[in-house]
Amino acid sequence: EKYNFYPSLPRQYMALVPSLLHTETPEKGCFLLSYLNETVTLSASLESLRGNQNLFTDLVVEKDLFHCVSFTLPKISSFSEMAFLSVQIKGPTQDFKKKNTVLVKNAPSLVFVQTDKPIYKPGQTVKFRIVSVDENFHPVSELVRISILMEPKGNRVGQWQSLKLESGLQQLAFPLSSEPIQGSYKMVVQKESGEKIEHSFTVEEVVLPKFEVKVHVPKIISILDEKVNITVCGIYTYGKPVPGLATVSMCRKLLHHFNCQKKEFCEKFSQQLNNNGCITQRVNTNVLQIKNMGFEMKLRVEAKIREEGTGVVLTGNGTSEITNTVTRLRFVKVDSHFRRGIPFFGQVLLVDGKDVPIPNKLIFISASEANYLYNATTNEQGLVQFSINTTNILANKISVQNNFCLNYVWVREEHQGAEHIARHAFSLSGNYVHLEPMAGTLPCGQTQIIKAYYILNGQAMGEPKELIFYYLFMAKGNIIRSGTHAVPVEPGERKGSFSLSFLVESDIAPIARLFIFTILPDGETIGDSESFEIENCLANKVDLSFRPAQSLPASHAHLRLSASPQSLCALHAVDQSVVLVRPEAELSPASVYNLLTMKDLTGFPENLDQKEEEHASCNHPYIIHKGAIYIPLANYDEEDMYNFLKVKSLLPISVLAYEHFDVSKTIYMCMCTYISFRNV
Repeated sequence: EKYNFYPSLPRQYMALVPSLLHTETPEKGCFLLSYLNETVTLSASLESLRGNQNLFTDLVVEKDLFHCVSFTLPKISSFSEMAFLSVQIKGPTQDFKKKNTVLVKNAPSLVFVQTDKPIYKPGQTVKFRIVSVDENFHPVSELVRISILMEPKGNRVGQWQSLKLESGLQQLAFPLSSEPIQGSYKMVVQKESGEKIEHSFTVEEVVLPKFEVKVHVPKIISILDEKVNITVCGIYTYGKPVPGLATVSMCRKLLHHFNCQKKEFCEKFSQQLNNNGCITQRVNTNVLQIKNMGFEMKLRVEAKIREEGTGVVLTGNGTSEITNTVTRLRFVKVDSHFRRGIPFFGQVLLVDGKDVPIPNKLIFISASEANYLYNATTNEQGLVQFSINTTNILANKISVQNNFCLNYVWVREEHQGAEHIARHAFSLSGNYVHLEPMAGTLPCGQTQIIKAYYILNGQAMGEPKELIFYYLFMAKGNIIRSGTHAVPVEPGERKGSFSLSFLVESDIAPIARLFIFTILPDGETIGDSESFEIENCLANKVDLSFRPAQSLPASHAHLRLSASPQSLCALHAVDQSVVLVRPEAELSPASVYNLLTMKDLTGFPENLDQKEEEHASCNHPYIIHKGAIYIPLANYDEEDMYNFLKVKSLLPISVLAYEHFDVSKTIYMCMCTYISFRNV
C-alpha cells in the first residue's frame, strides 16, 4: 500500500486530451487509473454526427496505470466539427462512462513558394518550387492550382491547374518574354481547401550591384554617450575590399518643421577607404544635437561609396535609436502565480538604455502584501535573484516592485523600475506543486533540468509514503511526451522538491509546455504548468559547403552536401549580388517556423469555452458551519487547477469512481469565496 491511513481508497480516473484535435495526423490522449482493486477494461471513442469511431477498445488494466495512446482521425468533409470524446471503464463491479466535447479540424498543410531569385530581367526564366509539409515539416502530397498575376491589375499571365505535389515538392519554370510589362508580379497557390498562398517577385531592367555598402552604427545611442562610432565598408560580392571614397551623411529629422526652411539637421564627412575597404569615424554626439528635444529620436546614416577607377556609386543605410532611458529593470524569470507556503521565486535584470547588463548596482525589491523588503547588489550579469516567503500572505494577489538607488538624475534621464503582479493559485486544502520558471530560449541538443516544489496539508492527506507525479510535454497543441516521477515522502515531511530533466529537440519547438500533476488520496488534483521558448531547430540536419571555400574565376569548385539518409534535397544557387537586392526573401529556419498556423494552443476553442463556462457561476446554496452562515461570492483574483488545465488547452475528464463527481464543477464551487454572518 502507498498510504498508511487509506486502506480502502476510492478509484480515481483521469483522461487528458487536447481540446482541439486534427485529422490525418497522430494525436495522443493520456489516461490515469489509480487505486484499482479489480481488473478493468478501458475504451475510448469519438462520437459525432458522422457516427462513432473507436480510438481504442478493451485495453486491459490490472493495476494502477498512466498510459498515453496514439490515434489518428479520418479527414472530415467540413472545415471543423464538434464531437464528444467518450471514455468507458468496465469491471466486475462497475461500468463507468463519461464524455466531453472536443473540436475536430482537418490538419492544415504548410505551403510555401521559393523562386531562384527575387528579381528578374526581361527574357529570363522564373524558376520556382512549391513545397508542402505538415506541422512537423514532413512532406505532404496534395493538389494545388497556381496562377501568376501581374500587379496591380491582377492580369493572369500564367497558370497550372490541378498540379500534384509529389512527395510535397514540385519544381516549375515560367519564361518571361523579351518585352514584358515591368513591375511586381504575384504567384498565387490555391489549395483544395480554398486557402491561398502568395509569393511576389519583380521584373525590371536592373543593374545588379558589384559590391555592397555596409553601414555599422550602434543599434541604440544613449543621451549620456559623448561619442559614437560609425563604420562604413565596401565589399565586392566575391568578398574583396572596394577601393574608393566614402561620403557619409548623418541626419536627424525635426519634429516640428512647419516654420523651418530645413526639415532635418545633417552633418557630413568624406574619407578614403582603407586597405580593408572600410572607414571608422568617432563622432562627437554634441554635433548630432543628441540632447535636443526638437528632433526625432533617431539618427539616420547614409553612406555613398564611389568606386575608384569606374566612378560607380552605391549607397548603404543605417539607423540608430536615441534613448533617454538610462537604466531599466525587468523581470526575466518570475512565477506567474504564488502558492501559499511555497517560496515565490524571481529574477530581476538591470540594464542600461542599450540593454547592456549593469553590474554592482543596489536593487530594492518589495512586496507589501508579504511585508517583504529586500536589497541586493546586481552580479556581473546584472541579475538579482530573490525569494519571498508566502506562508503568511492573506491577499489573493501580490505586487512585486523593483527600484534602485540614485544619487542624482539629469533633467531628461529616465530610470525605469518594474512591477509584476502574481495571482494566488487556489487550493481548498492548501496542497500545491510548483514548477520553477526558466528564462531565455532553450538551445536544441541540450538536456535541461527544471525544479519542482510541493507542499502538503497533513490533515487532508494523512501520511503518504510516496507521491507519484505525472507530467506531459505539449507543443503545437499536441501531447508530445509523457512520464512519471516518484517522490518518497518521509513521515512528518510536508515540504520538498525534486528535479525533472528533458532533452530539448525539434519535436517540442517552438514553444514547449510542461504540465505536472498528482492526484491525492482524497481525490484532489494538484498541478502546475510552465512554458519554454525553444530554438527553431529542424530534425534533419543538412550541411552544405564548397571545396575550396574560395577559388579563382573559371576554376572548378566542388559542392559537398550531407543530410539524413533517403532525404530529398533541393539546391538553390544564385549570385551574391542578387541576394543583396532582397536578402529578406531567403529561406531560414525562422521563416519556415513562421508558417505554422499553431505554435502554441492556449485556452479552449471558442465553442468549447462557452460550454465549459456554464459551470463557472457561483449559484451554490449557502453553507452553515458552527452556527455561521456562509454565502458564496465569486472570486476572480485566483486561478484553480481546472483553469490551469484550460489555459494549457487540455480537457480533463476526471472523477472519483465511488463518489461520481465532476472535477470541473467541484473546483468551480471551491473557487467561490464565502462571506459569513451570524444570527444574534
